[in-house]
Amino acid sequence: MINTTKIEQLKCDVGTDIFLELASHFANELEQQLKSLKLVSTENKDGQDSIHDTLHTLKNTASLYGADSLANMASQYYEKDDVNSVEVIELCIEISNSRRDFLKAISLGE
Repeated sequence: MINTTKIEQLKCDVGTDIFLELASHFANELEQQLKSLKLVSTENKDGQDSIHDTLHTLKNTASLYGADSLANMASQYYEKDDVNSVEVIELCIEISNSRRDFLKAISLGE
C-alpha cells in the first residue's frame, strides 16, 4: 500500500519535474535492490552485512516515497541480528509489490 499523501507532499515540496526524476530514481533503486537481494546469501557475514545495508536504505527511502508497508518491513528486519532466507524472500516480494504500487500511484497522480 502506498501513502499517496506522502507522494503529494513530496511533489509539493520539490515540484513536479524534480519529483518525477526522484520517483524514477526510487523505482530504479527498488529494482536494483531486488536484484541484489536475490543474489545474496544469508549464510555468511558478508551476506548479512549486504542485507543490513539494503534494509537501512529501504527503511528510509521507502518511508519518504510513501511505501509505508515496505518501510515497516525493512525497519522490522533491520532490528534483527540476522535475516533468514524466508525473510529475504518476503522482502523481495514486498519490494516488487511496492514498486508496482508506487509506479501505479504516480501515474494516476499526473
